[in-house]
Amino acid sequence: MTGAATPPAGTRFLAISAGADLGSLAGLRERLSRFLGGGLSQPRRLDALMLATELVSNAVRHAPPGPVRLSAVLDAGRLRVEVEDPGPGLVPDWQRTREDAGGLGLDLVSVLAERWGFSSSPPSSVWFELDARPGRDPLAHPRGRAGAASPPPEPPPPAL
Repeated sequence: MTGAATPPAGTRFLAISAGADLGSLAGLRERLSRFLGGGLSQPRRLDALMLATELVSNAVRHAPPGPVRLSAVLDAGRLRVEVEDPGPGLVPDWQRTREDAGGLGLDLVSVLAERWGFSSSPPSSVWFELDARPGRDPLAHPRGRAGAASPPPEPPPPAL
């Protein structure tokens, strides 16, 4: 007998449909924040809220009118957030023009998320994952952190 795998105990799910305007972002952030509760450290919760807000605002700004959906799955190991819209998806970097220039949303996702990706077949979606390990140092992110400076290199030894 085959079937869907049972999610681990303690796994939580959230699904929100957002309006097609930026005014719905505050309510969406509030619902996502309540959903996250104590499941993430404060810095990771702020990362999740910022990244979700960026993805939803991108969907509202760039997709044709229609429903924008946010879904989230939180378990003991990770948070996965996906935003879906009726648009055609992302424009690859090599096809972008000066008129396509926008904000830093996807750049933030690529720096702060452990994993992320997208699907361009309508409906299109963008997703990200954050590790939810307790006690994780948010400044020790494997790919760095926006605004965090690397230590300077050691000076060479004096010449003899």
